[in-house]
Amino acid sequence: MRAVSAAFQTALTAGTVRPRFFFGFDTASTTYRYWTGARDITFLGATWYGNSVLQGFDSYKESEELSAEGMSVTLAGESEALISLILQDVRQGKLGGLWFALLDNNEALIADPHQIFSGRLDRAELNDDPNRASIKLYFESKLIDLERKKEFRYNHETQRAFYGDDLGMEYIDQLTKGWS
Repeated sequence: MRAVSAAFQTALTAGTVRPRFFFGFDTASTTYRYWTGARDITFLGATWYGNSVLQGFDSYKESEELSAEGMSVTLAGESEALISLILQDVRQGKLGGLWFALLDNNEALIADPHQIFSGRLDRAELNDDPNRASIKLYFESKLIDLERKKEFRYNHETQRAFYGDDLGMEYIDQLTKGWS
């Protein structure tokens, strides 16, 4: 389990607190930020919108092992706006994060919200219901990159792709085959 700040730990053991979740994700043109409250709030130096767009998320589990876990988040809203978002702005590989926060009786943030997930967008699904459309965004942990093969070769062709006039790797293929 990740460590939480001392202030967050104190707030957890204090009297009445209101748990809330913050979710933000990047797209091709902007960053969307939503939270489970009813009004807009400032967090991490930005405005987070509390207008019932953030509908929920699948449970996310952490393990002691070094493994890539994913999660999904559901956003709901007007059908045209969500279809536009999916078709024009959502891009695979963009970052997203989920935070757990505590609010006091005045709906002010207590201590430091705790980031419980950070990952990259894998895919998005649209549910185009006539009454209320929704998008389900699937995110993968950044650890998924450890499972991907890196297809990078140190040879003349790769060097020329980065530096067109550089001849420093011109004879590397001969070295690996042996001099003749």
